[in-house]
Amino acid sequence: MTQKADDLLQLPEGVAFSLEKNQMIRIELHYINTTQSKVDVEATTTFTTLADQFFKHEADFLFIGNIDISIPPNAEATLGPTYFPIPSEFADKNFFAITGHTHRFGTNVRVATASDEQTEVESVYDLPDFTWSEPETVSHNPPFQLPADGGFRFTCEWKNTSSQQIGFGESANKEMCFFWAYYYPSVGSRVCIHTERFGGQDVCCPGDSRCALVDTILD
Repeated sequence: MTQKADDLLQLPEGVAFSLEKNQMIRIELHYINTTQSKVDVEATTTFTTLADQFFKHEADFLFIGNIDISIPPNAEATLGPTYFPIPSEFADKNFFAITGHTHRFGTNVRVATASDEQTEVESVYDLPDFTWSEPETVSHNPPFQLPADGGFRFTCEWKNTSSQQIGFGESANKEMCFFWAYYYPSVGSRVCIHTERFGGQDVCCPGDSRCALVDTILD
């Protein structure tokens, strides 16, 4: 889960991702060939193992974002701050790294912990030179925890240099406002979205009865 040419996710001491025996691993590459010729693309991924006797906690991640993106042509735009209350099972988890994510018009992603919709507690991701194509992963040592009954508060900014209205989407011609939050000990990975549609929704999938609604929105 990176956009950088070279990236390293350094986990805390005694923390590791776990893989079941014979578990499938899917590694995807996404490129756009802007030339008229065939281009060969190559990538490598290296996993560093942790001996059983040193393993203490399983790592996992949340992917959190706001999909209510609407950027006018040839304009700058800001979405947020968006408050996302984290489900109770993550209340005592240790968050050790954050990575912001936008597409090509993104100019900034800022993330803070928050005790409620209005009250930020601690900035955990705020880069002076955010670059959408090489977003830095900010590590936290020691890791941080979220305020009791709180969550994250985040903001995304864009500069749309095209003549088209830009909305949310997975393609290179659409935009995103997301961040990865790496944590331990694991209670599973989640994709969490906020949207003001249908009266306002905060949903983390899988595990929420409204996940079918999320699929409808994203389609």
